[in-house]
Amino acid sequence: MYRQHNRLCYTHLHTELLKLAATAPWGQQVQGITVQTITNYISRPEVRSLCLFGRYDRAVWRSLYDQTIKRQRPTHPHDFWSIDGTMFELYYMATVTVNGKETKVRKRLYTYIVVDAATWAILGWTIGDSSTENQEMVFNAIRNAYYFAGCLPNQIQSDHGSANMANDMVGWLSQSIQYVTPAEVGNAKSKIVEAVWKHLNQSVLKPQAHNHSGGNVTVRTEDSRPSNDWLKANKDTLPNLPEAIAQINSSFHYWNNNALIKLKGEAAATAPIERLKAPHRAKVLGFEDQVAVFWRTRYDRKGEPQLYTYTQNGIQFQQNNQTHNYRVYDADGQQATTFGSTTQGKSL
Repeated sequence: MYRQHNRLCYTHLHTELLKLAATAPWGQQVQGITVQTITNYISRPEVRSLCLFGRYDRAVWRSLYDQTIKRQRPTHPHDFWSIDGTMFELYYMATVTVNGKETKVRKRLYTYIVVDAATWAILGWTIGDSSTENQEMVFNAIRNAYYFAGCLPNQIQSDHGSANMANDMVGWLSQSIQYVTPAEVGNAKSKIVEAVWKHLNQSVLKPQAHNHSGGNVTVRTEDSRPSNDWLKANKDTLPNLPEAIAQINSSFHYWNNNALIKLKGEAAATAPIERLKAPHRAKVLGFEDQVAVFWRTRYDRKGEPQLYTYTQNGIQFQQNNQTHNYRVYDADGQQATTFGSTTQGKSL
C-alpha cells in the first residue's frame, strides 16, 4: 500500500491496513499494531528502498538508490565535451501585454552550454528566450565552442532532447566528431555538465547576483530560493533583458577565469581557463573543418538530405522566416559566372 501512486501517509496507511486485516487470514498478526511501528518498519533502509520504487517516479528512485559508477576525469582537455541547456537562475523584468494592458513580470532566459569534462571550462554557450532548447541554440553553442577551443573533441555527450537527437544535429556532429553519445534517459548524474550547472549556481550566481532566482517550486529546501517578499519589494532593481544577457555572459567568463572549484587530483583549486592550457590530443580545427562546422546538411522528415536549387541568386533557402542567398565567388572576389551558368538549376 505504501508503494501506491497516491502516496498514503503513515496514519492513513495504518487505517487501511487494519481494514484489510479485518477480513484477511493474517489479520490476527497485526492486531494492536501502531502507526509508529509501521513508520519504524518502513524507515528501515532495506525496506524503504523497495517501497519507494513504486511510490516515487523511477528517476527519483534512481537518484536516491541506484548504484553510481564513478568515472575517471578525462586526462586531457577536449577528450570529452558535455552539452546541456536549462533555464538560467537569474530573474529579469519584462513588459508583457495582458488583456490590452502592459504589466511587468519576472522572467528567466534559457541557456545552452558546452563544457569540457577534463577542465570544467565552459567553452561555448547561447542564450534564448524560449523555455527549452531548439536546434539553432544547440548548433550555435557547439559552433562557438569549436571556434573558442580551436579544435574538435574526441567525444561529445548530450541528453535525449529532440533538438539533440534530430537528424540534422546527429549528422552534423558525426561528420566531425568520432563519438557522439547520448546520456541515459532520466539519469542526470551521468552528465558532467549537470555538476557544472550546480557549482556555477552555488559559487557565482547565488553569492553575487541579487536577482538569483534559485530553483523552481520543486526544490527541496526553501534556502534554494530567494525571499519572494524581497523580490516583490525590490522588483525595480531587477535587470532588464539586455542587462540580464550581459550578466549571464559575465558569469560564464567569471567561472572560466577564477579558481572556484578544486577538482579531484588537483593540489589546489585552478581556474578552468588555466586547465585548458594543458596539452591535448584533439584534432586542431583546420580550414576544411571550419567549413564543415559552418555548413550543415538539413534532412526532411524521411531522414533524406534536403537539397537546394542553385538559382541566379545562388543557393537560396529560408531559415527563421528569413531568406538567405549564398553565391560562389572567384579568388579575385568576383562572382563566378562560369560556375553559376553551369550549375544554375541543379540541386545541391
